[in-house]
Amino acid sequence: MKSVPASILRQQQRLVQSSIQRRSIQSWSRALNQPVRCNGSPFIVPTWSSKTTLRHFSSPPPKQSAFAQTARSTTTKVCPSCQARLPAAASPCPECKSLVRIPSTVSYYALFGLAEEPLPEQAISVTNEELAQQELRQLEGGGYVLDVRDLRSRYLRRQQGCHPDSYTGQGKIYDLALEQSSFLNKAYSTLADPLSRAQYLLEIYGNPISETDSLDDPALLMDVMEAREELEEASTEEDVEKVKESNGGRIRETMDGLAAAFGANPPDLIRAKMLAIELQYLKNLERAAREWQPGKRVEVIH
Repeated sequence: MKSVPASILRQQQRLVQSSIQRRSIQSWSRALNQPVRCNGSPFIVPTWSSKTTLRHFSSPPPKQSAFAQTARSTTTKVCPSCQARLPAAASPCPECKSLVRIPSTVSYYALFGLAEEPLPEQAISVTNEELAQQELRQLEGGGYVLDVRDLRSRYLRRQQGCHPDSYTGQGKIYDLALEQSSFLNKAYSTLADPLSRAQYLLEIYGNPISETDSLDDPALLMDVMEAREELEEASTEEDVEKVKESNGGRIRETMDGLAAAFGANPPDLIRAKMLAIELQYLKNLERAAREWQPGKRVEVIH
């Protein structure tokens, strides 16, 4: 009998072991329906059903959100002027009216009192990401459904307490007022806009939209292109209004889908991200229709 070189035997043994390892991992993964790695290649083996599709992840796992970058965070703080214990988002202090620094990791929802913060005697130490996600579970649509009028009222009340004009000439206190006013402006503009709100929620969950993400729905992409052509060929305001009305309906449907995706338990982040990308296209089309002028080139930036 002809002998087989040792190197070939070792190679065959590795192939057999790899096959056994893959079958074992697949069996375990099928029960959990979770992504796993085999020989460095990430994949999902789903629970099989008539609606199951196989997803392959060629890109690296989502990055941690900004909320997870600080390991632990307390839900309360102490006023340096009167030593009162306050919720982390509070400023000025309700006891002594002094401005108190607001941690940058406070969520925009907590900032405007939309999510209930633990009372001082219930103070706990959690990761910033965990705290933000706990807050979102209290809210309709997982934080996506908001009363924008109520949000604006809350924003104006908070701005009154830290407006820089009230602290002119007070050195570092004035600088702190500027910082907090800017923080409030950014938080309000983010939550008030349906698209930036969806993007913010995806960031909290560590699944942000990147520059390389694009629309994967051929039918919707075709609708956007056809609407762009309709705008270019429009000769009257009535023609443009038809495009606005049709696009507005799609925007409302997409926002309803986002509310359902973020409001699911657990949130459906894959669908939420897909819908947020769709909304990005639709909002750009909305902007193009709003800026329409006879004879002007229509640009829909994606």
